[in-house]
Amino acid sequence: MAEMPLVPAGTGLDARLWGKEKGLLRPYPLICHLLDTAAVAGRLWDVMLGARSRGLIAERLGLGEDASRRLVCCWAGLHDLGKITPPFQSMSASRYAVLAADEAYAPVPGAEGKRGLRHERATHWALTGLFAEWGYPHGRLSQSVAHQVAQLLGGHHGVFGCALEASKLRAPEVWEPGLGGPGWAGQRAVHAGVVRALTGAGGAPSGRLSGEAAVVVAGVVVVADWLASQESVIAERLPTEGWAGDGKELAAHWREAVEAAERVVGEAGLGSAVFPARSFAGQFPFSANALQESVERGLPGLVGERGSGLVLVTAPTGDGKTEAALHAASVLGGVSGAGGVFVALPTMATADAMVPRGEEFARMNVGGDRALVLLHNMAWLSRWGGSDQGDHGPVVADGVTALEAGEWLRGGRRGLLAPLGVGTVLSQCTWQTVGY
Repeated sequence: MAEMPLVPAGTGLDARLWGKEKGLLRPYPLICHLLDTAAVAGRLWDVMLGARSRGLIAERLGLGEDASRRLVCCWAGLHDLGKITPPFQSMSASRYAVLAADEAYAPVPGAEGKRGLRHERATHWALTGLFAEWGYPHGRLSQSVAHQVAQLLGGHHGVFGCALEASKLRAPEVWEPGLGGPGWAGQRAVHAGVVRALTGAGGAPSGRLSGEAAVVVAGVVVVADWLASQESVIAERLPTEGWAGDGKELAAHWREAVEAAERVVGEAGLGSAVFPARSFAGQFPFSANALQESVERGLPGLVGERGSGLVLVTAPTGDGKTEAALHAASVLGGVSGAGGVFVALPTMATADAMVPRGEEFARMNVGGDRALVLLHNMAWLSRWGGSDQGDHGPVVADGVTALEAGEWLRGGRRGLLAPLGVGTVLSQCTWQTVGY
């Protein structure tokens, strides 16, 4: 971000409230994790989202792209706001004892025993009211922007909570004592205000996200949280003893988080592939046959008139469908602004055999970020798959992501985030598909 807003002095933020603890020398202040996640979300917006996705989000929010980027950063930073509750903070008994002795954190009856209130559910509850106070449209829940975004952020662990009832939102601690009471609510408001100020997300959206836009935003939030939660990332950003989280310290942490986000995202191997416009002969070391020539000749005119779409090629084995599909993928990718390609095959054996061909094609014809991952349940046996094969060297080389993906992308649930993928798909068919 070009401009780094400052946090007003005397925010009253309590840096004793922690967000991460496992594997660390000392607990990581929650505000630090929130800011780290917000910064990573901004970098993901820049390198992973195409122009179409950014434009779609901005259009639905009724804001410009820069304002929308700031808002998404802010939302990502607020994903763990529900950790400012007695059930979560009491998971560290010694630190909670200090808070419990402070009159400011006197909990409402039943708060400490409300173990069923998970922090992501608390985020959903807390942010619905906060967003309404910030001016987000909040009429009927079915049309409420405040509730929609709060519900989206409450689902950052993969399970989205049911819609809240308007009558219960008028007295949240009565229905969810685990929220803690006024002191806890006050700190949630302070933490949220700091994230909002530092991300520069002062505006309010005027419209609700469509289903498509909501999925994209949720994905950015989840991936940003995954990246910012890595033990190695947190360990190097752990504040010194006595860090109080005053205005200057918070602004400094935010500046450093923005700087670190570029490296964190780059080392993960995330980004977008680029598909230069090339003829079939410019992509492959042989001339096109009749099938391939028909795709090369006919497809550009169709996409020029209609935009991207679906290309279906049926032909006997050995007729060059793979090369025709890869050429078609390049044409469609260039038109749609897609940032990646996935080659889906019916069996693990055919997927394994396709990897060298996909590697060669990418090396010669794909620009930008191009980490390639093999995706099926035995992929860990290959250097292109699983995460227990040791260190395979740097992900970034000469400003372009290497073909061989790093450890992060080869971890569970992450492979589909790679710009390039080869894997299996459940199907009764034996033909090959290339999808986006």
